[in-house]
Amino acid sequence: MRISKLTIGILVSMILFSIFFTNVVNLLSTDALTPEKFTKDNYIKITDTAQNLIWFLQISDLHISIFRDPLRITEFKEFCHYTVDAIKPRVVLASGDLTDAKTKDAIGSEQFRDEWKYYRDILNESHMREKTLWLDIRGNHDNFNVADAKSKQNFFTNYSVQGKDHPRSYMYQIKNGNTLYSFIAVDACLEPDNSQFKKYRLLAIDHGLLSFVDVSHRDWPVILITNPKHALFVNPAKENLHNIQNSTHIRVLAFSLSRIDFVKVRIDKETWLYCKHVEGPLYVARWNPQRYLKGVHKIEVYVKDMDGRIKSEIQPFCLDGTQLSFGILARLALMTDASVMFRVMFFTMLVISILPLCLVRYAHTMVTTGRIIKPRTRRNCCSAWLRKIWIMSTVDRIFWPIVLYPVYLTFGPWSIGYIVEDHLGTIFAWGIFCKRSLFTWLFHICIWFHTAFRLSTTINIDHGQCDRPQISEYHFQTREKSPHWNSDLSAFAILHCVQCTSFNGVPILVGVRHIGFHFGTVKDLVLGVSRVFILSGSIFARKMHKESGRSLACSIRHKQ
Repeated sequence: MRISKLTIGILVSMILFSIFFTNVVNLLSTDALTPEKFTKDNYIKITDTAQNLIWFLQISDLHISIFRDPLRITEFKEFCHYTVDAIKPRVVLASGDLTDAKTKDAIGSEQFRDEWKYYRDILNESHMREKTLWLDIRGNHDNFNVADAKSKQNFFTNYSVQGKDHPRSYMYQIKNGNTLYSFIAVDACLEPDNSQFKKYRLLAIDHGLLSFVDVSHRDWPVILITNPKHALFVNPAKENLHNIQNSTHIRVLAFSLSRIDFVKVRIDKETWLYCKHVEGPLYVARWNPQRYLKGVHKIEVYVKDMDGRIKSEIQPFCLDGTQLSFGILARLALMTDASVMFRVMFFTMLVISILPLCLVRYAHTMVTTGRIIKPRTRRNCCSAWLRKIWIMSTVDRIFWPIVLYPVYLTFGPWSIGYIVEDHLGTIFAWGIFCKRSLFTWLFHICIWFHTAFRLSTTINIDHGQCDRPQISEYHFQTREKSPHWNSDLSAFAILHCVQCTSFNGVPILVGVRHIGFHFGTVKDLVLGVSRVFILSGSIFARKMHKESGRSLACSIRHKQ
């Protein structure tokens, strides 16, 4: 039986891809440590008491706005009045983006005092400082158009709970029984997302085991299983899993707007066990963990309150040291260095955009000077692609804009304008220069792919005409200009100005107040000029194609 080269190539490619995929999966593996490596220090026996237990809430991305979605303010009021009263957390963490700070047209960014007043007044009206410890910190929206900590636009210091004493990062410690808990707030805003508050996070530390659940707003009852812990979030390097293996009771935290009627649990669809109420939200049920030492098991909790609201929660757990793995996409998102990845992709696209044309241009020069013989290739997709690239490299009006535009994107300024608080700044692909400081981030590199796509759409050479060998030879020798080139170029220039004003005229949204000019950014201006030259070269090529075809036809008729 004969095996074709294509079959062998496919088999080799599959083997190489399998090896690569296996290595990537191993690199991103989040499998747990073996049971022998579990820490045995600080062993705490988990029983049916309320000792060594603390719970708290986390909210984020409130985006309080005076222009959009008034429901955000309503839901925040309900959270402060009803959710906090029902759960009674020891601490509430408000982790950034407290206000929206976007203008009415959603283009500019600015700190609005009224939005901060809403935030402060809601906390005061609900007597939040008397109910719990409120720890808030800035997000990037709370830092829009704020030049520094002393800026008049820095409303966080005057209208937040912790801003006056802790304008940036801080640590807060509380003591519960004999245990000291530390909460560290890290302000990652630069020093000179249309997110909405729809969920909050309930967290608990029970006998040294951290558990959490994300809860939708207005979804009651709320259930958090603290023992046994969810198998996906077990951390044997920091938590003593022998506490679970030697525990005597299943432990559940149950909250609702009305009093809890009953709580029952079961494992692997066995018989339901009714839980005993200890105190507060804690409910327990006796169990024998030795029955579940091997494999993955599922625990189900069913809760009903006095108003008839019911809720069921199912979560997996393991006692033998095995741990569930996150999906491959989740691991790629969480464990990949995005900064390095985007930079590699950026420069890869840059090389792909420039290097082939430059190499073919150099080869064309060598052919025209007689140093090498023009290469002959078989007719296939690769040779057709090479022929078209070769033709493009011979037309200066196409070659130079395509080569110089990516280079300009890499090193030249994209926009020049007011960045924050009337401070002029310049935006480059690799960061923003403002107030004699350079701030690097990834947003501009992502824009490259959008820009490269828009540039590629302007390259419009007729494929059928480019495939003719006579026309290819003609392009290697002629540089004449079409008599109708000026009118075609003028028409395109007018169309491009209309497009640049209507589409590109909108400043780039990079989380600052005013960026760019009324008729497009510097980057779009360069793109417009490049498009003019590229299309003019394409028009020129088409005119030459037609003239070449007519000349060839006349020559054939003359010979006949």
